[in-house]
Amino acid sequence: MAEPKDMTRRDAIKTAGAAAIAGAAVTKLEGAPAIIRARAAVDPVKYGMVGTGSRGTYLLKHLKGIDTGTCVAICDITDDALDKAQKTIGGNPRRYKDYRELLADKDVEAVFVTTPLFAHFPVTRDALEAGKHVFCEKSLVFKPEEVHALKALAHSKPKQVLQVGLQRRYSAMYQAARQMIEKGLLGEVGYVQAQWHRNPGWKMKKGVPNERLANWRLFREYSGGLVAELASHQIDVADWMLGMTPEAVMGLGSLDYMKDGRDIFDNVQLIYKYPKGRRLVWTSVPCSTHWPGVGGART
Repeated sequence: MAEPKDMTRRDAIKTAGAAAIAGAAVTKLEGAPAIIRARAAVDPVKYGMVGTGSRGTYLLKHLKGIDTGTCVAICDITDDALDKAQKTIGGNPRRYKDYRELLADKDVEAVFVTTPLFAHFPVTRDALEAGKHVFCEKSLVFKPEEVHALKALAHSKPKQVLQVGLQRRYSAMYQAARQMIEKGLLGEVGYVQAQWHRNPGWKMKKGVPNERLANWRLFREYSGGLVAELASHQIDVADWMLGMTPEAVMGLGSLDYMKDGRDIFDNVQLIYKYPKGRRLVWTSVPCSTHWPGVGGART
């Protein structure tokens, strides 16, 4: 990859605008998986997808257009999800309902982990132990202690790739912003404000098979809620832009509006303290115009 050239503010703004237009115009794979990209000059990587719900199927849709990888196996606990995945990717990938059987498939070189969050750790750990390269969607793990275990395991497997799907790292717009900061064009950055106000917010799916598991994002048993699913992207960007990680966090949250049986908060406010007096303030509040009793135009 060529070294980035020096940028002016005007150049960076042009780059950011071009990136936004290009992103809307071309098919892209969020995350730009290294396990696929690194093999461009040799035989395609043979990969399996563990978890073929909405996210897994989304990735398969875009992976289909990448000729440096071939899907040879898919895994999910439901036939419906497997059927949709097979229709999306085409061909005749082997179908599994137990991820351990997919990992035992010697034809599989790499694994995409797109399960609900609570299953990320066991699947990723077992995939690394099975000698596979791994692309795991964010957030990498559900519990803090699992991070240390995976870090140690990944370091013990230097010939394997473990990549986390924090896709803003691969955005030309964010890369341009990072370059502006590195060149000192923005001065010293001491404060970051970020927010993610979903419209619509996560709705409870009623009357579906395995209803609680189908709504996994809405229950603390399975999910880290708004922080794990949304803030993780922007915290990662702040870490990247500032070149450091936070020392402490304070915050509050509550369940005020979406009282449909969920137990995660529907609004969260956080303040992250970084070294040298830097701060990140992050908020997420419900703002859907689609709920009963809430007026306004669709946005």
